[in-house]
Amino acid sequence: MKIKNGSGPQVSMFASRFGVLGLLMLSLFSFHAAAQTKYEIVPDEEKRKTVTNFNNKKTSVDIEHVISFSLTRNRNVNKNQPRLKNNTISLSEGAFGIKLNSSVEEMMNVLGTPTSTLNLSENTALFSYGRNLWIVTVNGLVHQVSNENQWVSSSLTNLIAFDDRFDNQWKIQDSVGYELSKAAIDAMKLNGQYVGKNTYRFTGPNGEQLDALLTVRSINGDRALVVTGFNYTLAQSNVKNMLSLTAVTESKEVIEYIEDRRAQGETIALDELTFTPSFEAFSEDGAIIQVYENNLVLQFQYDELNKLSVYEGLFDFEEKNQKWQYAKHYSGQSGDEVMQMYGDEVMGLDNYWQVFLDDAKYDFYFDETESGLALVEFEMEFF
Repeated sequence: MKIKNGSGPQVSMFASRFGVLGLLMLSLFSFHAAAQTKYEIVPDEEKRKTVTNFNNKKTSVDIEHVISFSLTRNRNVNKNQPRLKNNTISLSEGAFGIKLNSSVEEMMNVLGTPTSTLNLSENTALFSYGRNLWIVTVNGLVHQVSNENQWVSSSLTNLIAFDDRFDNQWKIQDSVGYELSKAAIDAMKLNGQYVGKNTYRFTGPNGEQLDALLTVRSINGDRALVVTGFNYTLAQSNVKNMLSLTAVTESKEVIEYIEDRRAQGETIALDELTFTPSFEAFSEDGAIIQVYENNLVLQFQYDELNKLSVYEGLFDFEEKNQKWQYAKHYSGQSGDEVMQMYGDEVMGLDNYWQVFLDDAKYDFYFDETESGLALVEFEMEFF
């Protein structure tokens, strides 16, 4: 599933394949000042196309399945999502009303507009609703639902908006709740079984797996294994083996464009970008976040680029400590070299420095090495 950048003051388009005949295209309609999170399903008659087969017979087939949506850019984004049907996580009812093999359309009908989307491969995508619900789809169908983030680093997760609907009030199979102890599970004599010491699994008739995930926690001063999460998945899906970031546009290409515009003294508007990010989300304050490859983060406030960050790695399934370069700065750059560039303009102590220029503020984050300070993260905030 690939994210495609939109045009105009909209956010973006998301696209995915539905097998051979189906194509899920998530495009955008115009953003209005009073708009809230919403979407619309394109009527069936607009999704049909007449084709001629090898016997010269004409057949009408569903070739496009289109969903249009827009994202609100204000702090009230969660107030306009649909109410949850329930807080149940079960083999018979699914997770919050979403069953495995549900379509993306069905997911959005029940849960509303996703907070973020990440391309994992050509036909695999990760959606999040806030920071506590993560859904993997393959060929446009739900393969995994979990409250535990296995994909996105904390640096990136901390940028995206919350979704207040997904707290810890859920119940697994109507009996296993948040912070229930292993001892309590054992006493219930449920029809599940342990897979290792930290996973208690219920198995459905078609191979579905519903796991209660346990972690050692200190409860009232005592340490014990307690339930902290759930994972609901198709046993045969092998989601973990599908984790491979789809780098739609290289970060180098985006950086060159931004630097060229800055050299001309121009601002960068969201609707001017023709690049396709690998990850896209909106933040708590309504900013739009785009990620290119595994290290470049752009933040747009009111459709204009206002912050840029470069990291050594943003996705947990990718190799960490990847090398990056932004203009004259790069990963591993020595503190001495940075100091030579800016001299008395440098403010800060230890591993964090700031430099104020005419049009931007630079933030430098260093690691201490045997040979001195080495740059690991770099951020620009535009004025």
